[in-house]
Amino acid sequence: MAPNLYIYGSENCERCKELKRLLDERLHYGYEFYDVEKDEEARRRFMEICRITGARNYPLVGVFQWNELVAVYQGDMAIVGVAKLDELRPNPKVVPVVTDNSRAFFFRNSDAVERLRALFLP
Repeated sequence: MAPNLYIYGSENCERCKELKRLLDERLHYGYEFYDVEKDEEARRRFMEICRITGARNYPLVGVFQWNELVAVYQGDMAIVGVAKLDELRPNPKVVPVVTDNSRAFFFRNSDAVERLRALFLP
């Protein structure tokens, strides 16, 4: 099953443009794009995701399979992570959060993962 992607970013962000090009031209995955510079509610959700994950900028990508959050990628790692989605094997116990600055794992049944899920799927 192809993953569903939910992306927070900006139309003015070069990495966001690169990621969208990759998705549109090579990978053909469906995605929802939230422009945090044009949509105040998207900006609020983005800031909350950053608070939870430690992410600092965009693109910020939530990867879902079977309606479950399986990974979060941010910044340059978003492009690297999305390019390798066909290799992603969801871990039944944890959700990896990979940013330009760090890597973390959240237990799948944690409040943090439930909150992230709700923020990516408004």
